[in-house]
Amino acid sequence: MRKLKISIVLLFAASAIFYAQEKIDYSTEPGYFNFDELVNLKNAELINEIDIESPLLKMMAGMFEEEKKGSLGEKINVLKLIRVKEYNIEKKDFGNIEASIESMDKELQTKKWERVIRTKSKTNFTNVYVRRDSKDQYVGLVVTSLDKEGKATFVNIVGELDLETIGKMSKELNIPQLDKVKKEK
Repeated sequence: MRKLKISIVLLFAASAIFYAQEKIDYSTEPGYFNFDELVNLKNAELINEIDIESPLLKMMAGMFEEEKKGSLGEKINVLKLIRVKEYNIEKKDFGNIEASIESMDKELQTKKWERVIRTKSKTNFTNVYVRRDSKDQYVGLVVTSLDKEGKATFVNIVGELDLETIGKMSKELNIPQLDKVKKEK
């Protein structure tokens, strides 16, 4: 029995290594948006980075799995990628970052992303975009947020989306700025 347990652990470790080595190109997915190309962020300090890819999302889905249809596990299982990047921005660079985000806003809308939330106050602004496929199913979500205290946050979720599930995942996984989707929607 002990050998069986050790074999299972080794098999799980080997499959985890295999999945880690298998690089999936998400850029071909309709819900993917590459916010890494923001030129003005190259001098910013990256303080948080989350990349949860399909194999890990499937494993997480199994942890949330319930018997009933429509469970959180079932909804996570159809996601392909969750990317979050959060940067510290120096106050002198704030104007450049704001201009980059405005440029990204235009690019997203040109590429058929719908801006569903736009909030702007004295201290921050946040935009939330969704993209639908030909079947009118949500397949991507992008959040851009700039806090005038010096933080810029970018989120991209790729896969079949249910906006209620995104709000639940935000709370469970503590993903910055996603709580706005549930509150504002």
